[in-house]
Amino acid sequence: MPKTKPLTKDPFESFLILIRGTMVVKGETADTISAKTNINRQTFYAPLRNPHDFRVSELQGVSKALGIPWSELRDKLPEKSC
Repeated sequence: MPKTKPLTKDPFESFLILIRGTMVVKGETADTISAKTNINRQTFYAPLRNPHDFRVSELQGVSKALGIPWSELRDKLPEKSC
């Protein structure tokens, strides 16, 4: 029988759901968010794939652009990443 990895929950799951969900609800795209935050589109996409790569300044810009309170976004981050 092949060995499999145990199912583990991604610690950034709720964080990414908040960002991506808000983008969908507000009809925002990576292009519009990157324009509002002065973050290059590729630079914005990379942390969505690997959230460890987000910088605090980028997160604050995304928070402002999407209208998500900074405290709410910060609270969704896993404890070890803060």
